[in-house]
Amino acid sequence: MDKSHLGREIYSIIKTYDFTTESSFVEKLNEEQIAFLDEILPKEMAHAEEAGDEKRLMELNEIYELLY
Repeated sequence: MDKSHLGREIYSIIKTYDFTTESSFVEKLNEEQIAFLDEILPKEMAHAEEAGDEKRLMELNEIYELLY
């Protein structure tokens, strides 16, 4: 199943709202979007860690922890 529409939906949410916290972002997501992020965030966190991008890793980890 192609889930690229979910990525576009999430991107649209990010562009539409001015989020001041990661939790305010997560609160705007529906269950399908949360499941999508739950699937891809571990891979993205691993990539950020491999790249030495500690700030991005920390931000992604915070969002991941807030999903549930």
